[in-house]
Amino acid sequence: MCHGAGFNVLILTRMEMVQESSGAIQSSRQRRAAHTEIDRLPALDGIRAVAIALVLIGHILYAFGPFRNGGTLVGEAGVTIFFVLSGFLVTRVMLLDEARTGRLRLGRFYCRRALRIFPAFYAFLIVSFVLSVFGAFEQPDRKTWLASALYFRNLAGDGWNTGHLWSLSLEEQFYFFWPAIFLLLAGRKRRLLFIGAAVVAATAGRLAWIASLSSPLPPFAIQQIHYTPQFRMDTFLIGAAFAIANWEWTRALEPRFIIPFLAIWFETAPFHRATLPVDTAVTAFGVGALILWLVQNPQLRPAFHLSRPAVVYLGAISYSLYLWQQLFLGPHLRWWSLAAVAVCAICSYHLIERPFLRWKERLQVPPPATRIPSDPGIFSSRHPALSVTGHLPMAT
Repeated sequence: MCHGAGFNVLILTRMEMVQESSGAIQSSRQRRAAHTEIDRLPALDGIRAVAIALVLIGHILYAFGPFRNGGTLVGEAGVTIFFVLSGFLVTRVMLLDEARTGRLRLGRFYCRRALRIFPAFYAFLIVSFVLSVFGAFEQPDRKTWLASALYFRNLAGDGWNTGHLWSLSLEEQFYFFWPAIFLLLAGRKRRLLFIGAAVVAATAGRLAWIASLSSPLPPFAIQQIHYTPQFRMDTFLIGAAFAIANWEWTRALEPRFIIPFLAIWFETAPFHRATLPVDTAVTAFGVGALILWLVQNPQLRPAFHLSRPAVVYLGAISYSLYLWQQLFLGPHLRWWSLAAVAVCAICSYHLIERPFLRWKERLQVPPPATRIPSDPGIFSSRHPALSVTGHLPMAT
């Protein structure tokens, strides 16, 4: 009997070992499946297509005097979508890396960001410099070149040709501090509390600064609110909050009501002293809710239309489009400008971005995980957004 009991114990032990091994294999498969689902939601590239279309329309309108202010607001709407989407996506990338490996690998993260952003960016700056030297465009001063190259064009510099780099500078400043804070503040609750406090602080700062201005608001007030990091970082962070929280209430949203509200808000809120302090935060919250709704409802018609191949391709080349359109639109607008923008963007995407993206993807596959995520369901259909990244950023 003792021998039989020992044999039974041995069989049970081996069965438990097999089950544990199967569970580990299944968890490994879940991690690999989550990894292979990266970039599998084309609708996010569709959102980029909408954003870059707004920027292009805005800069075309800017060329016509009576429509200049409206064009500026339309372009700003596109940039805001880029900002919120970048905050959402980059945070999902960090969450996925943390879930797979047990920690965020900052070195790998920044290497991938550099390969994604820098090549096309500095290629644009070099070509712009050469063209300005040969007199094709007015040559910016040294301060403007330096501010552009070092990503503080939102704080210094003049001129149209590099003026759009304010948004990429602000985005790069977000990438500089957010991953470190994400790493320090472990856990969903701490990160959301930090974001909430940051949004409140930014709103209070905007309110206090606007209260100190004369009435009516001077023309530089809107630019100050939209361009400076102390007043604008909460736009990215609100996108990050939707990525971290993955709220279920967004699943039942009605975009047909939210989109008209945002359209009206975009065009009116910046011009009123009462609404300007909350302008960017309200916009970011609405855009973030729509992004998460789209991620949670990929089977619905909006996702289908945003996933059409032509729309997805437009979103994929949106970073290059954003870089090069500045040399041909606005005050440079001609009948052939859109064709020139398309040619430059397509060449930039296929000859510069794509080769470096292949290098970037080599850094995407993580080493074998050292631990099983504490919440295996994090890769399940209950958390669909975690496996969604897409191309980053505005470079998104």
